[in-house]
Amino acid sequence: MFAGASLDENSGAFCELKANFFRLILTKAEVLALTWDDIDFEEKMLSVNKSLSKWIILPDGSRKLQKGFGTPKSKSGFRKIPLIPEAIALLKNAQEKQKQKLMVSGSENISNLVFCSVSGKFIDRGDAYGVLKRACKKAEISGVHPHTLRHTFATRGLERGIPLKIMQEILGHSTISMTADIYTHVLPDTKINSMMKLSVANDKNS
Repeated sequence: MFAGASLDENSGAFCELKANFFRLILTKAEVLALTWDDIDFEEKMLSVNKSLSKWIILPDGSRKLQKGFGTPKSKSGFRKIPLIPEAIALLKNAQEKQKQKLMVSGSENISNLVFCSVSGKFIDRGDAYGVLKRACKKAEISGVHPHTLRHTFATRGLERGIPLKIMQEILGHSTISMTADIYTHVLPDTKINSMMKLSVANDKNS
């Protein structure tokens, strides 16, 4: 999950880290704007169609400093991402826990947010980073920022053979060259591994 990290995947710290930040693929603004309507549990698909904005647009066209829904940075930001079984399980568990917490607090999740405060409102970006720091402290990992998760997902995904074009679409990059430029350090090893699959000697040893 993290480059250079030594983690027991059965540890409570690791589970908390994974549960709170299954969002490996998304940007922080996209995660904080996710609603339960964006998740299709039957089709196992997550739809990215908005991001958290600091400003809302008023009817007269003016702007007001207030957290609300905005749109992704570019057209490619609108995308659908398949969810693996582990992510589905984590999300269902999170949904149930959220219902219980809101019931105790007497609050309502008016915007139907996947990640909301105990009062049912948008979570501040700084508060989200604080959750990550606490989880990393328990797991004894340092130097991790929200974008580190997304970067690590892409690096590990490319190393495991996810095609560059598919990775571009998953991350929501506007061009494949952007993805290639960012993860150029991964591509040489990926190229070698791909060629080794064609090796007769490699087939005999497998």
